[in-house]
Amino acid sequence: MLQKPLFVRAEWDEDVRVWVATSDDVPGLATEEENLEALIEKLKILIPELLDANGIKRGYEVPFEILTRRFETAQQAEVNIYPSVGLEYIELLAADQRRQKLTL
Repeated sequence: MLQKPLFVRAEWDEDVRVWVATSDDVPGLATEEENLEALIEKLKILIPELLDANGIKRGYEVPFEILTRRFETAQQAEVNIYPSVGLEYIELLAADQRRQKLTL
């Protein structure tokens, strides 16, 4: 019989630059790692251990699902049009703050 997977949340903490995992389905789960792959490997060990420690029996295999969340920002290019010598120049301000001039 297939078991319903346990639900684990993983959120990126920009201040300390780690993924933090918690779960309402796994009492006491609160762990962190620098990347998602390392976090998943850690969860494969911690989840069964925490279930055992809390007296929760789920069988040999314990499926879990991870929902990740990370907030980012994007920057739009700044467009300015300058009339000059009959031509228009478009100045783009790239995300890396370098300016490039394109002639139309």
